[in-house]
Amino acid sequence: MPFIVSLVCIVIENKIKYFSPLLHQLCVSSSPPSQHIQLYKGIVCGENLDSATLSNLFATTGLLHLLVVSGSHLLLVASISKRIKINDSIIMFLCLIYSFICLLEPPIVRAYIFIGLNHINQKRHLQWSSWHRHFITIFLCICLFPNWIESLSFQLSILCAFALSLTSRHPNLWVYIVLFPALLLLGNYHPFSVLINVSLGPVLGVLLFPLSALAYFIPNLYIGVDLLWTLLIKILHQISFYLQTQSDYTMTYSPTIFWSYILVLWILGKNNFYANRNFITTIKP
Repeated sequence: MPFIVSLVCIVIENKIKYFSPLLHQLCVSSSPPSQHIQLYKGIVCGENLDSATLSNLFATTGLLHLLVVSGSHLLLVASISKRIKINDSIIMFLCLIYSFICLLEPPIVRAYIFIGLNHINQKRHLQWSSWHRHFITIFLCICLFPNWIESLSFQLSILCAFALSLTSRHPNLWVYIVLFPALLLLGNYHPFSVLINVSLGPVLGVLLFPLSALAYFIPNLYIGVDLLWTLLIKILHQISFYLQTQSDYTMTYSPTIFWSYILVLWILGKNNFYANRNFITTIKP
């Protein structure tokens, strides 16, 4: 029942767009007075980066998908809440509020619905596989928001979720492997940027996101977190030169191509294409 109520709230808010912008602006205005304030706004509140230089830097190194708020951020919030023994209903409420703060963007709504289906699956002992839950999640999203069928961010978030369902080992590596063909269609991505994702991806997802979020509540914590941001940016500047591509070729975004790729991956996952190789185990994305 709480899950159904949450879906109704999301649909209504997507129509009226009133409470979500207020919560988002509250988050933005509460950002710590840091020299990297736009990074805090981006990774915590879902605000677009103001600096084209920073945006290009993270894009060139293949880390931009980790910087912007995505379903992985919501999953981390849910995971942390679960570890500290918070009630499932409260977890869903906290995730709903955070989804509102992030303007109910398609990736975070998709993740919220998936988390809700996880709770239903566990409570009702339905024994749905992660691939069944992916299908239901995508189906519900498209039914509730038909225009998302042409949303690139929605499609990329699906691919990330699929990657996390394929393996429990080196998730950042597999996310990048799954995303790479899609990203290659949209821009010039150097194959070696996969090494950056494997080595620095966890720093953004597991370390900088929660620390940046805590800096909103703990005075002066941002001073220490700023040192990490500064170090990361310096490292990215040093290696971005070697990841520049010479070709200007890019393909026009085609929702049909992306959905075809998504369908192929879903079929492979559902039929345990990788499971037969014994070095991959399924986890909950």
